[in-house]
Amino acid sequence: MTKVDSYEWAEVRAGERDPAAGGASHAYLITEADGEEPRRLLGAIIYQHGPRGAEGSTAGCLDDHVLAIVEDRLAACQEGPLSHDTGARALAHVRLARRALRELAAERRARAAQGRD
Repeated sequence: MTKVDSYEWAEVRAGERDPAAGGASHAYLITEADGEEPRRLLGAIIYQHGPRGAEGSTAGCLDDHVLAIVEDRLAACQEGPLSHDTGARALAHVRLARRALRELAAERRARAAQGRD
């Protein structure tokens, strides 16, 4: 796996990119950054790989699902004592990203390209 990002206490690693499936990775792991191998797993994200329901496809989440989690967390913080202008701006950008992804999905459906490219 390739390191995508790291923090003081955690690393994000991506699985091999698949040129036949849009060039994206379909598996991500978040692990502790320090300590001996194997590092403690903090989280994993498995993305849809191939058309949903098709033989040989791997069921998984979509980018919008991950962004929905981020949106929910940011919105909750904005409703509580952690509210901040910067958090509000981050929340607005996540919502904008989700709208853009929905537009992209609609365009791909219109040209019958979902699950193919």
